[in-house]
Amino acid sequence: MLSCLSSVASRWIGPRLFDWQAGHPDATVRLVGAEAEPRLTGDLVDFRICYGYAVRSFEHHAELFTDRVVPACAPALLQGRRLGRPADLLQMPLIAIEWEPAHGAPPHWKEWAASIGAAMPLAQGSELTFSLSSAAIDAAVHGHGVVLAQVSMIAGDLASGRLVAPFDHRLVLSQPYFLAWDRAALQKLHGAEFRAWLLSIAKQQADASLGPLPRVTAALSATDPRQTGGTGQSTLWRQHRIGGAGRAGHTIAQHVGERPAADGG
Repeated sequence: MLSCLSSVASRWIGPRLFDWQAGHPDATVRLVGAEAEPRLTGDLVDFRICYGYAVRSFEHHAELFTDRVVPACAPALLQGRRLGRPADLLQMPLIAIEWEPAHGAPPHWKEWAASIGAAMPLAQGSELTFSLSSAAIDAAVHGHGVVLAQVSMIAGDLASGRLVAPFDHRLVLSQPYFLAWDRAALQKLHGAEFRAWLLSIAKQQADASLGPLPRVTAALSATDPRQTGGTGQSTLWRQHRIGGAGRAGHTIAQHVGERPAADGG
């Protein structure tokens, strides 16, 4: 049994378990999303992916990766908007995330604004707060606002075009993720191999959270004049990278044929 936080289960490790299962058809893995830290011996849990230094309660553990957050939203939310600098995002509907106190706090919009040298506007748009990262990301996918989403949790959405990152300016989470395990689990069938696989994909994620974001060029509807400016031709959005390759660089979505907007953030 593998236990982890609910959002990690649904948006990071869950989709990857199909790869493990494909290579180990005789293995049985039960994935459990739980906010409370389990007992690895008494609760029949073999492995636990946890966030932060709650891992110290476990005897055997290893660091996995430290994630980053980046502003992300549905492409439709950008239609009709001209974004010239990162601070322009603060005028849009914002989706916030507040974890349970035991897990600390993820980067908030005020921190992101400060990191680009801006302040939260007095006439700020609406803000909706979720306690689960996965729920906040789902809200962004459905076009309800911009979310500071963890890179590990939105790679598939960025690659498919369900989400875009208008400006690639990331903040690092304050603590890493860890893997803890019951020593007896390593004696079970595929136990040691499963642990090695988890550590391997975590190394890949550590690199991905620092590297370039998945990119897609998305075409808006060619038949809806509201989306084509009345021209009847599809409007393409292109991502232009400015500055560094992920840590401090920005990605600006803009119309094809336009000159890159000045980065004022």
